[in-house]
Amino acid sequence: MAAGHIETAGRRPQSGLIVGGALAAAFSAGPMLGGTISLLIQPLSNEFGWARSVFPMAIMIAACAGALAAPLAGRAIDRHGARRVMLAGLVVFGGAHGLLALSDGGRPYTFAAYALLGAASSFSGTLGITRVVSSAFDAGRGRALGLSLGVGAGLGAAAIPLLTNAALVASGWRAAYVVLGAGVWTIAIPAVWLLFPRRETGAPAVGEPRSQEGHSLGVAVRTKDFWLLGAVVIFNAVGVGAITGHWAPFQAERGVSATMAAGLLSGFGLVKVVAQLGGGWLMDRLQTPRIALFVLAPIVGGALVFALGAGPAAMVAGALLFGLGEGAELCLLPYMLGRYVGLRCYGEVMGWLMAANILASGLANVAMGALFDLTGSYRIGLLLVCGAVFLGFVAAGLLGRYRFHVPSAASEA
Repeated sequence: MAAGHIETAGRRPQSGLIVGGALAAAFSAGPMLGGTISLLIQPLSNEFGWARSVFPMAIMIAACAGALAAPLAGRAIDRHGARRVMLAGLVVFGGAHGLLALSDGGRPYTFAAYALLGAASSFSGTLGITRVVSSAFDAGRGRALGLSLGVGAGLGAAAIPLLTNAALVASGWRAAYVVLGAGVWTIAIPAVWLLFPRRETGAPAVGEPRSQEGHSLGVAVRTKDFWLLGAVVIFNAVGVGAITGHWAPFQAERGVSATMAAGLLSGFGLVKVVAQLGGGWLMDRLQTPRIALFVLAPIVGGALVFALGAGPAAMVAGALLFGLGEGAELCLLPYMLGRYVGLRCYGEVMGWLMAANILASGLANVAMGALFDLTGSYRIGLLLVCGAVFLGFVAAGLLGRYRFHVPSAASEA
C-alpha cells in the first residue's frame, strides 16, 4: 500500500480522513456548546422565568459530565477504534439536542439533558479525531492535526452561531436545538461513517505509521514527560478559561467598547485557526520538543499585555499574541502526546488530560469572577493568569527528547 493511504475498508485517501475530521470537529463541543451559550441564555431564561445563573449552571454540568466521561471515552477508542465510538457518541450527541427541544422548563430535565450532551461530546469529538489522525499520519501529523481540528473547529465556530441565530429568529429556541441536532446527524455522522477508517489497529502495511507503538498506561503515567505535559495543559487551561470566560468585561475595564470587544473576540477566533495550521506545520518541520516554547511564548506575552496594558491598541496586541499561542497550543498536546506516550494507550491518556483541561478551565473561570467580586477589578486575576501560563511555559522547557518515531522532514508526503 502506498504511504499516502491508510488501511480502511475502501482504501480511502488520507485527504478524505482530514475532511471527515474537520466536519466532525465543526460539530464538536466547542462550536456546539461554547458557540451557542450566549444566544440561547436569554430566550430560555425569559420563557421559563429562570435567573441568569440557571443556564450557565447547565453548561457547567455539561462540562463536568464531559470531564468525567473523557477517560472512559479514551479507553473505548483505544479498544474499539475511533470510528465506532464516535458514531455512537454522535448519535447520542445529536439526540440530546432533540431532548432539549422538548424541554418544559424543568431544571432537573434540562440539567440531565445537558449532562448527557456533555458526556456524549467526549465520545464524539476531539479525542477520536486526534486518535485516528495520529494513527494515520506520522511525517505530516502536525499539519494533519491543524487541518482537521483547526479548520473544522474554525468553520464550526463561524457557521454554527449563524445557524442557531437564524433558527432562533425564524422559529424560536426549540427550532434552534432541532437544527443543531439535525446538523450532527446529517453532516457529522455521515462524515465519520464514510471517511474514517474501519480499522486503525493491528499490524500496519509497509510505509504506514506504526499505530500501536507506545507505552502502556501504567508505564506512561510513571514518566516525567507525562506529568510535564499535564502541567502544560492545566496551567494553560487556567489562562484560557479565565481570559475567554471574562473577555468582554475585562476588555471594558481596559477601555475597550463592547462593539470592539466583540470584534476582537471574532478576530481572536480567526487568528487561532491560522495559528493551528502554522503551528502544525512547524511541529513537522522542527522535530524538537523546544517547539513548545515557541508555541507558548505568545500566550505568556498576551497575558502580560492584558494584565498591564490599557486601551484599544494594547488589547488588539494582546488578542493577537494570545490567539497565536492558544491556537497553536491546541495542536501541541495531541502531537506531543503521540511523541512521548505513543499510540498504544493514546486515547485513554488523552482522555485524562482533556478531563484536567476542562476542569481547570471551568474552575479558572469561576475563580476569575470571584476575584473580581472580591477586589472590584480584574487586575489581580489577570496577574495570576500571567503566573499560571508562565509556569506552563517552564514545564514545557523541561520536556525531554521525543520517545516515539520522529520522521525526517524529507520523508513527508
